[in-house]
Amino acid sequence: MSVANIQDKLAQARTAVITKTVAATLTADEIKQAPIKANKATAIALTLPAANTCAGYSQIIYDAGAGALTVVAPNAFGGATNDTLTLAQGEFVIVWSDGSEWYEVHNEPAAT
Repeated sequence: MSVANIQDKLAQARTAVITKTVAATLTADEIKQAPIKANKATAIALTLPAANTCAGYSQIIYDAGAGALTVVAPNAFGGATNDTLTLAQGEFVIVWSDGSEWYEVHNEPAAT
């Protein structure tokens, strides 16, 4: 079982998971509410809300679908504006906001 699967199982035990199957801009309520799982056979993008609407919050975003998931941070991942991160199937990212910018920790499964 991968780290992403373990994270997904823990998240499901804690609360409901928000599943996204189309490109979307996430709301602050979604970030504050429940882990987010992308489940789509083709590539999609999820845009994080403005960092100042989620100060002090963190969330898990997991790519369960075969399509790549691009996570867009309008206030950057600690750098330039409109920074992006692409997840492959089975990968996840933990994002958090300090109110000014987004930050991330991204897992990449070990090569086999």
